[in-house]
Amino acid sequence: MSEKTKKVLGRIGVAAGLAILLAGAWYVGRNQDLLVDNTIIAAKTKVDQTVDQAKDTKDQAVAHVAKAEYKVEDKLAAKLNERVLSRSGQTHVDFLIATQRSKTLLPALTLTVQATDAELQRFDGFLVIDGLKVPLENQEAKVPFVIYPKGGGEPMHLVVDEVRNDSVKGYLLAPKS
Repeated sequence: MSEKTKKVLGRIGVAAGLAILLAGAWYVGRNQDLLVDNTIIAAKTKVDQTVDQAKDTKDQAVAHVAKAEYKVEDKLAAKLNERVLSRSGQTHVDFLIATQRSKTLLPALTLTVQATDAELQRFDGFLVIDGLKVPLENQEAKVPFVIYPKGGGEPMHLVVDEVRNDSVKGYLLAPKS
C-alpha cells in the first residue's frame, strides 16, 4: 500500500470513528430525551390525579359543611318556632300528607297535595277554605303561605318544612278561637 492510500484510509477510519461516536451520542441523547419526556408525562399524570383527588375531597367537605349548616338552621328554626308559639297563644297543627291525598287541618280548612319535587323542595296542591279553592302552585318549602281570614282578624300561616318524593310535612299556625 502506498503512503497516500494509507493516509486516505486513515482519514476514512477517523471519519468513520467520528460518525460512529456521533451516532452513539445521538442515540444516547435521543434515549435521554425520551426518558425525560416519559418522566415529565408520568409526573404530570400524578399531579393531575392528586389535583382531582383534592377537588373530590374539597367537594365532599363542602357538601358535608352545607349539610351540617342545614341541620343547625333547621334546629334553630324549630326552636324559634317553639318559642314564638309558646308566647303567641296560637294553635299549632302538624301534618304529613301523601301525594294525591288531603287532610283537614281545621274544621273549615283542608290541604290537598297533588305533586311534589323533593329535589327543588317544592309542591303543588290547593287549600279549600270555607268552600273556596285556593291553588298552591310551585309552593316552596320553609316559605310560609299566609292565609287571611274572610272577616278580618289574625292570619294563619301554612309552612311546609320538608317536601319528600311522596309527601309533604309541615304545620299550620292559626289564632286560637
